[in-house]
Amino acid sequence: MNADAWNLLAERSRALVHQASLLMGMLTHPAQVIDDEMRLAVAARTGVAVDELSAALAAAPELAAHLRTVQRFQHSLDAWQQSVAEDHPMARRYQTALLQQAAQVLISCLHIETLAVGECARVDAGPFEALARSSHGGT
Repeated sequence: MNADAWNLLAERSRALVHQASLLMGMLTHPAQVIDDEMRLAVAARTGVAVDELSAALAAAPELAAHLRTVQRFQHSLDAWQQSVAEDHPMARRYQTALLQQAAQVLISCLHIETLAVGECARVDAGPFEALARSSHGGT
């Protein structure tokens, strides 16, 4: 893969970390009063981030294990969304499963981003070199 492909993976991975973190926070914050419509809207945006990362991961067979983790999260997200939409009595259990998969996908996405940064630097210094210099006050 070239530097642009690795940059895309890093960008989409960060987007999923952001969306999954928002969803986890919304589902676990006891003081917030959030209706199902808002939860489902955040879940829909998370689903878009999953789809975008999955498409980028499809081009990286060396990251197949991470793709499977993202797919498991997608399945949990879909099941939870359906349980909420249908007011299923087991919705809490689907939420617990979703939170477990969300934790796994966060770890996977952070690993993908770390790999992407390293590979981008190895393949082509690209924007990550400039980012590293600017964040360290370098030349």
